[in-house]
Amino acid sequence: MTTSTKTFEILGHEFELDQLNDIATHGCDAGVSGFIYSSELHDLYQENEDTIMSYLDEHAFDIGEQNGFRMVLNSMDRRGIEYDTLQIFKEQAVWMFVELFAVQLLQRNGHPDWITWEGESPDAIYHQFETKVGANTIVSDDQILQLANHYAS
Repeated sequence: MTTSTKTFEILGHEFELDQLNDIATHGCDAGVSGFIYSSELHDLYQENEDTIMSYLDEHAFDIGEQNGFRMVLNSMDRRGIEYDTLQIFKEQAVWMFVELFAVQLLQRNGHPDWITWEGESPDAIYHQFETKVGANTIVSDDQILQLANHYAS
């Protein structure tokens, strides 16, 4: 009997869930086949620029960044990566796209290492912080004022 393993495609490359977990956990700079060489990354960016940048724009807006371009540049700055050439930007944008897409696929497909929110709206925004009762309290946007009022009294 042959068992088939479900695979997922990102920019023309197929990955199993455990491979996506490695990407999401360690990042593409740890070495992901098909996403290593500058020439590969250049070609992937050129062929998929609209897809990559619109996806990064969506994520940028979700975290309060101006746009995907600025999000990539800010990430590079935080990690001490110089923006010397457009090629460096393209490489970082492709890697960020692959990493974010891997996380999304893991969450949507119930990988045990990634949080899933059964019965919750995928559009809801959650906040994690420390309260008087302990660390890592997680609440949704619509609960944050209620929680703040509770602790204020």
